[in-house]
Amino acid sequence: MRYLILPRCNGKTYMADNLYKAACEYMAETELYDRSLTSRRTQYDPTEAFIDGYVRGLSVAFAQRLRSDVTKKYCITPFELGEEIGRHRSYSAQMWIDEYERLQGGE
Repeated sequence: MRYLILPRCNGKTYMADNLYKAACEYMAETELYDRSLTSRRTQYDPTEAFIDGYVRGLSVAFAQRLRSDVTKKYCITPFELGEEIGRHRSYSAQMWIDEYERLQGGE
């Protein structure tokens, strides 16, 4: 495992696994919130919420606030979060949720 020294976090050492945990938390929480806003699902992934119109603004506002919270919690930058999500672009909406729940069980 590799370790990162992040001075913006009081010099504490954080494992690179935090990037994966942060990505799982962000993607799962945003998907679960989107599902709470609508019962519509996308055409290609029946587990992924379909957001449009007014609820899109609610979804975007929640995602922005959550991104800020997650990056502070895990002491990462939004860029690092985006890169980690990009590494797992093949994950479905449900897969992010399943991974997040699996990681929560280990804490």
